[in-house]
Amino acid sequence: MSVQDIPRSNQKTALAPALERPAILAQEASLINIETVALALVFSIALVTHAFNMFNYPLYRQDEGIVSQQAWAFLKNQQLSPYTFTYEHPPLPTFMLAVWTIITAGFHTFGPAINSGRVLMLVLHLGSVYFLFKTTRQLTNSVSGALVAGLFFTLSPLAVNFQRLLVVDNFMVFWLMASVYFTVCNRGRLFYFFLASLALGLAVLSRETAIFFVPAFLLMTWRFSDPYHRLYAVWGSILIGGVASFQFILYAIFKNEFLPENMNFLAELAGKATHVSLTGTFYQNYHNITPIWMGNTQYHSIVQNWLSTDSLLLYAGLGCAFLNLIFGLKYKESWLVPLFGLGYGCFILLGGLDAEYMIVSLVPFLAMGIGQTVSSIHHLFGKFISFVLIAALAAVMCYLYVVNNQAIYTSVVNNSYAQVLSWVKGNIPPDRSMIITDALWVDLHDDYKGPAYPLAHSHWKASRDPAINYGVFKGDYKEVDFLILTEEMRIQFQSKGEELPQQALTNSSLIRQYEGTDPIQIRKINNTKTLLEQSALDDSYRFFKTNFISPNGKVVNGNGQATAELQAAAMHLALFNDDQRAFDQTWVWTAYNLQMDNNLMRIEASLPANRSLTLAESYTNSRVDTDIALALLLANKRWKDENYTKEASYIIKSIWENEVVEINKKPYLKATALKIGQLEDQVLLNLGAFSPQAYRLFAEVDKKHNWMGLYDSGYDLLRKAAWYGRGDYQGVGLPPGLVVMDTQNESLRSTVGTFGQKLGDFDVEAQQALWRVILDYEWYKSDKARDYIQGSGWFLIKYWQKWQSLPGQFTNNGLPITNKDNSSVYAVTSAGAAVLDELDIAQKKAKGLPAELGGSSAATEILARAFMGSFYHKDTLGYWQNKDNADTQYWSWMATALHMNRLTLNAPPAEAPVTRQSTK
Repeated sequence: MSVQDIPRSNQKTALAPALERPAILAQEASLINIETVALALVFSIALVTHAFNMFNYPLYRQDEGIVSQQAWAFLKNQQLSPYTFTYEHPPLPTFMLAVWTIITAGFHTFGPAINSGRVLMLVLHLGSVYFLFKTTRQLTNSVSGALVAGLFFTLSPLAVNFQRLLVVDNFMVFWLMASVYFTVCNRGRLFYFFLASLALGLAVLSRETAIFFVPAFLLMTWRFSDPYHRLYAVWGSILIGGVASFQFILYAIFKNEFLPENMNFLAELAGKATHVSLTGTFYQNYHNITPIWMGNTQYHSIVQNWLSTDSLLLYAGLGCAFLNLIFGLKYKESWLVPLFGLGYGCFILLGGLDAEYMIVSLVPFLAMGIGQTVSSIHHLFGKFISFVLIAALAAVMCYLYVVNNQAIYTSVVNNSYAQVLSWVKGNIPPDRSMIITDALWVDLHDDYKGPAYPLAHSHWKASRDPAINYGVFKGDYKEVDFLILTEEMRIQFQSKGEELPQQALTNSSLIRQYEGTDPIQIRKINNTKTLLEQSALDDSYRFFKTNFISPNGKVVNGNGQATAELQAAAMHLALFNDDQRAFDQTWVWTAYNLQMDNNLMRIEASLPANRSLTLAESYTNSRVDTDIALALLLANKRWKDENYTKEASYIIKSIWENEVVEINKKPYLKATALKIGQLEDQVLLNLGAFSPQAYRLFAEVDKKHNWMGLYDSGYDLLRKAAWYGRGDYQGVGLPPGLVVMDTQNESLRSTVGTFGQKLGDFDVEAQQALWRVILDYEWYKSDKARDYIQGSGWFLIKYWQKWQSLPGQFTNNGLPITNKDNSSVYAVTSAGAAVLDELDIAQKKAKGLPAELGGSSAATEILARAFMGSFYHKDTLGYWQNKDNADTQYWSWMATALHMNRLTLNAPPAEAPVTRQSTK
C-alpha cells in the first residue's frame, strides 16, 4: 500500500519512526474506542427521538400520501403513478418505498400506509446519522465535533418534525450524505469517488433540487482526490453521476414527454397543454418564483416558522458557517461544508422554497458546520474549554429541544384520520365517488379495515388531471358523492384555483366533523343523483321484500321473530311502493295469525295461532292497531277496493271500544287494551300511538265515535307532556312515549307506581308520535301540527347541529340516555327540519325575501349523514347500514321517501316525484 492510499489524517502516522509507532497505535485505539462510544450514543438518541411517537406526530401531509400512492401504483399496476405521471418529482422514492413495502410485507404492516413510509424514513435517518458523524469526524479529526454535529442533526425540532415525514427531500438527504461520506472518507481510491457520484445521481433522482449541490461536490472531489488521478476522479464522477440522473430525462424522451408540444410553454402555465412534459412541468413549477427581497410572503411565513421551531440551529449554523469560512483561510477543509450548503441556500433565497420541510436538506450541513466550529475551538483552546462548551451546548439543547418541545413526543394529532377512515369504511358504499386528501389515498384504495374505494380521487387530480376531471367526474361536481376535507385542502381550493373541488365544497352538506390539529370533515354533495336517488327507494324496497317478507306474507327481523309492528311496517312499505300483491299477502298473514276476536292485533306471533287467547296472551299495542287500520284505509284510496275499508272499520271500532278511555268527557288513547293499563285513579296513556293524521280518516269511516275529539285532546296532551319537567328541570319539547294521567284532574304524574313503566323518556315510541304529527302537516297542513312542530321541533335539530349525532333516547329534559343511535330519531329530526324549512320558505316568500335554502338546510344535512351516506347499492338491491335490521331499513326508506314526496295521501301522479324545494 502506498502513502497515497492512506488517509491524509493518518499519513504522518504512517511515516513515523518505528520506535514511536506502538505509542501512536495505542493512542489511535483509544480514540477509536471513544469514537465508537460517541457514535453509538448519537445513534441511540437518533433512534429514540425519531421513532418515539412518530406515527402520532407530526400531522400526516398530503405529500406523504402522494409518495405512498405512487409506490402503490408501481406495485399494483407497474406504473409510476395511479394518475397521469406529471414529472413533479423524479421516481426513485417510489421505487425505494415499493421495495421497502415488499420487504415489510405490505403497506399496512405498521397501520395506515403513511406509517410504513415513516418507518422507512427512520431507517434512512439512521443511515444519514452514520454518514454525517463519520464525515464530520474525518473533516475535523475530532470526535467532539462529530458528536456535536450528530446531536444537532438528530435532536433539532426541525429535524425531528420534518425528517419523520415521508417526503422526497428525506430520500435526497440520505443520498446526499452518502455522497459526501464517500467523497471525504475515500482513502484516496477512485472507487469511492465513483460511489459518491452515483449517490449524488441518486439524490438528483430523488429530488431534482439536488442539482444545486453538484458544484460543491465537484470541488470536494478535486480537493480530496489524489493529484495522480484527480482528472479521472472528476470526469469519472461527472460521467457516472450524469448517467444515473439522466435516466429520468431518458424516460421522458422515450415517452415523447420531454418538451411541450410545439414548444408551447405558455400552455403549461395556462393549464391547456395537450400532454404532460418534463420541461413544461419544471417550467410551470419554477416560473413564478419570487426572491425573498421582492416580497415573497410565503417565504417569510415559512422562515418565521423555522425560527420559532429552532432558532438555535439556524443562528448557530449560519454563524458557524461564517466562522468556518474565516478558518478556511488557514485550514482549507473548513470552507467545504459551508460551500456545500451555499448553492442550495441561494436557490431557496431566489424563491425556490415551496414547502417548509425543504429545510431538511440544509439541516445536516448546518449541524456539520457547528461541529466544525466546536472542533476548531477544541484545537485552539484545548480539551477543557471544549468540554465546557459541549456541556453547555448539551444543557441548552436538552432544555430547548426536549423540555420545550414535548409535543413532539406526546401529542397525538393523527387520530382524526383513523376516525375518518373507520367511519368511511363502515358507512359509505365502495362504489361511491369521492374527492379526498392524498393522505388517505392508499388506505381507501386498499381493502384495509374495510372495502376498497376505486373512485376515491385526489383533489389535485380532480382539479388538474383531465382523465379524472372529465373522464371520471365529467367536469361536473354533481358526479361527486362525497368530499373528505381538511383545512389544508380548503385553503388550496381557493389559492390554487381548484374549480371542481371548490364547487363540490360549496354544494355539500356536513355529515361528520372530527376535531384535531387539522380538523377533517366528511361532506355529502347535494345533488339529485346522489342525495335523493329515486332508484335508492325502489332498490331498497326490493331488498326489504326479498330479505324480510316471506312468500306467505310473514315478516321477520334478523332474529326470526314476527311481530305486529313489523307486519304494519311492511304493509306501509308495500302501500307506498304501489305493491298491492305484497300488501295483500302481508295483511292476510297478519289477520290470520295476529288478529284476535276483538279485531285487535296481539303484538307477537310466538304463541299458537289461537284467536281466542287469555288476557295475559292478548297484549296489544294501540299504535300498531292504528297503523294497520290506517294502511287499510290508504289501500282503498290507492287501489279502489272497499273491502280494505270494511276490514279497517272493524279494527277502528275496536280501537275505540278497547283502547280509548274518557277522562272528564275527553277521549285519550291507552297503551293497551289490557285492564292493567288502567287503575282506579290513574291510567297509562300511549303518546307514541298518537296518530292525528289517521283520526281524520277514521272519522270518515266511524261516525259514531268522536275521533276529532281524540285528535284535539291528543294534541293538548302532547304539548303538556312535552314540556312537563322532572325535578328541577323543565321539559324541552320532547314528548314521552308513555305517560300516567290522574283520572280525576287530568294531571300528569312523575312516578309510575303500579304500572312499572319509566315515565317521561323520549324513546323510539315517542319518536313515532312526532313522525305522525309531521304526516298530519304533510297531508292536511294542520294548524295544530304546524304550531307543535314550530314550538317543539328545534331541540333535536340544534342538538344535531352542535354534536353531529343524535342519541336514540333522551329524557324529556333533553339529557341523552344512551350513546347508541337509531334510524327513527334521524328520520323524525330530518322530517321535522324539512317542515321547518318549508315554513321558513313560505314566510320569506310572504315578505318578498329570497327563499331558496340552497341545499344546506338541516334536513338535507341530516338526510345525507344518516341515510344516503350509508346506503349500499349492488345490482338492483340496495340497503342502509345494518342490513339485518328491518327497522333500520324501514325508517331509512320512510325518511328518504318523505323528502322525495313519496308518502302521499292519495295515489301518486304518473310522473316522477318532485323533491322538496330545500334542495337543488
